[in-house]
Amino acid sequence: GILISEWRFVNRKYPNLNDDTLLHIACREGYLRMVQFITDTKNQPQFENTELDVDVDNGKWRAPASWGSAAVSLPC
Repeated sequence: GILISEWRFVNRKYPNLNDDTLLHIACREGYLRMVQFITDTKNQPQFENTELDVDVDNGKWRAPASWGSAAVSLPC
């Protein structure tokens, strides 16, 4: 499985998963609660300055928002 051990890795691309980020995976699989958790600024660490990139393309030039229902809650 994939786990964010440190927020600075939130935009990490996984080469064995078409360069998907955790947000790509959550949107594609329909994990609405995970998408909401990741995108809610209250859940981001106070002392880290890494911002979630909701528009990042994966290896197939798709942004997380291209995967339907879970992506509806993305802050665009």
